[in-house]
Amino acid sequence: MAHFEGEAAANSGVPPSPTRAAKSSEPVEVAVFDLGTLRFALRIEDVQELTHAFAFDPLPNAPPVVSGVANFRGRVLPIFDLRRRFQLPPRALRASDHFVVARAGRRQVILHVERALELRSLALSPIDQESDLPRAAELLAGTAQVEDGVLFIYDLSRFLSQAEGLELDRALSAPQPESLEVSG
Repeated sequence: MAHFEGEAAANSGVPPSPTRAAKSSEPVEVAVFDLGTLRFALRIEDVQELTHAFAFDPLPNAPPVVSGVANFRGRVLPIFDLRRRFQLPPRALRASDHFVVARAGRRQVILHVERALELRSLALSPIDQESDLPRAAELLAGTAQVEDGVLFIYDLSRFLSQAEGLELDRALSAPQPESLEVSG
């Protein structure tokens, strides 16, 4: 199993979201990240690439959960502010931070994370109690009980509400700064 930098955690079971009634012990591959004191994961099929964080441009009129936009490998991609979505205190971009290029439904996006930890294979099982659900529980694809707590697995296709998606589409279709233009 490939690992991101950082400490490796032991494998354990994962429950699906409360909206999924079916139980399954089939393993799911996830990528694990740190965001402040929050550790979360994404299904590996949503993760495309990991890179060191870099400077980016603001995106006027974007939803508040979009911190900016960047030209990444010839594509203008929105950068999602996970701290804002999960109601964590703001934090400036640091050279040690990472960006995760991922699929959020039909959209390719960049997620700002503080540290990429590892890839893991976890088995799905039901969520035990609603009281265990974190902020932004509607974005949850499942959870995993791990040796040092609970790992929350998020579904990026639900990251933006329909209204936020439309607002982002309008902001992205507006003229962009020259720094974002793709030279032909």
